[in-house]
Amino acid sequence: MFALVTIAAAAVVATAHPPVVIDDTISADSIIARYYAAVGGKDKLLAIQSRRLTGTYRQGSLAAHTVILWRRPGVRRIVITAPGINHAEGFDGVTWEHDYATGRTIRDTGTANVMGRRSAEFDESFVDYATKRSRVTSLGSGLLDGQPTYGLRVALMDGAQKDYFFDQKSGLIVAVKQQKPMPGGKSVETLTSYDDWRPVGGVLMPHVFLERNTVNGGIINRVEWDTIEVNVPTSVSDFRPPTGVARSGAGTR
Repeated sequence: MFALVTIAAAAVVATAHPPVVIDDTISADSIIARYYAAVGGKDKLLAIQSRRLTGTYRQGSLAAHTVILWRRPGVRRIVITAPGINHAEGFDGVTWEHDYATGRTIRDTGTANVMGRRSAEFDESFVDYATKRSRVTSLGSGLLDGQPTYGLRVALMDGAQKDYFFDQKSGLIVAVKQQKPMPGGKSVETLTSYDDWRPVGGVLMPHVFLERNTVNGGIINRVEWDTIEVNVPTSVSDFRPPTGVARSGAGTR
């Protein structure tokens, strides 16, 4: 389980850990600027207009082949295949889900639609936050699972909140904490760690994500990207729901 500890004084820091820079005056914009520099520059980041990610989504005993096609500023299609599963979902202005076996498409409403739109956000929520009408606040210095971090709180326009934690040395994202809606109207606080940063299109990108329940430490899911391609050609139709019943193996490309 990840534990977040706010550092109030240098004496709190155990000598077994790397030294923590106690700087509760660091501004939100300074934290974001360090991140831009760490990944390769804001201009290079914003020059990426689309992504195709191919890898594996793991949840419990499920290991599903997963492909995501994403386009700026926020349309997305996901195809998930595993034994007995041939499923697509996406956001093209409205959240949708499609079952290839039956050819049935569902257009989501309410919370499910809001979550689909939020998940389709192309960049991290703090990137160009002012144009998104989001607000950012520095959380200062801290430890996340023993790792010295700087914290950044992002208040989204739709009322949601995300807490990002950045490695003090590298400036890269360590994890993001947020409330995840669950069936029945409940929600659970989760912490998703970012790992295996690799250069793609001149920008560093994480290739492994591990989401945990912060209350009990249980693993919710793990995503491992084998390949990430950037600025791939896309069209409007790529993000619309599929039509009809797919043949065996369809939708996996």
